[in-house]
Amino acid sequence: MKWRYIALFFFFSSVLAAEKVSKAQVKVEIEDAEKNIRVVTERKDLAEYIPFQEYFFCRNYLALAQNFYENGEYAKASFYATLASIYSQTALYKAERRKIQKEMLDRERDYYKKKVESDTTWVSIALLEAGLKRKGENRFSGSYTAINAFVLPGNKEVAKADQIGPLTDNFKRSLDKIHSVMRKQPDAKLNILTRSQKDTKTSTAISEYYAKAIADYLLEKGGIKSEQVIQEPKGPGKKDGEIELNLSDVSAK
Repeated sequence: MKWRYIALFFFFSSVLAAEKVSKAQVKVEIEDAEKNIRVVTERKDLAEYIPFQEYFFCRNYLALAQNFYENGEYAKASFYATLASIYSQTALYKAERRKIQKEMLDRERDYYKKKVESDTTWVSIALLEAGLKRKGENRFSGSYTAINAFVLPGNKEVAKADQIGPLTDNFKRSLDKIHSVMRKQPDAKLNILTRSQKDTKTSTAISEYYAKAIADYLLEKGGIKSEQVIQEPKGPGKKDGEIELNLSDVSAK
């Protein structure tokens, strides 16, 4: 672009030297420059892309052209009016080019974003790390013990629900991974099956506590709907403190 400006400089310098520019001709050139600048300013879609330097010069050159025209210096007015048109057209060209480049980058970014989001390999890895194994095309399941999932006095199942401590940190990390999948896939559903000690009067209440504590933890993290978490306390079981998590309707490679 620089060589073009240099050539124009020498060309219009010769015009200035000639001093043979008519008033009518200059008036038309100034009107053309004003029109070219209006084209730039009226393009609202290009507002954020207009190059400052070119736009600054075209406005200033137009002001100079108008001043010289009013003073009767038509050769100088013609010179600056033409420069104003050149710079306004250059500003328009650069703005349009920047807009196209931005749109191309946005399309490319969106393409790769969708490609990454459509890749569900991470889902299988996350669920495997959470202790869930694939049980079908769209289903994962994992089994845990109450001792590993909850803080229990003496590391054994208690007789009353109010003696149960909070979820263990390790079990929380597993639930966090399951939650990350459910948050990304709102159709996924988690069935929480819980059982307590066999032949214990309070086993039903304890199994209900297990299921509710797990459901509450997931829902309190936010980002998933209550319909995605289904509590299924089963009361007494064959083993002490059984917890089974079944995740269905999962899209995973």
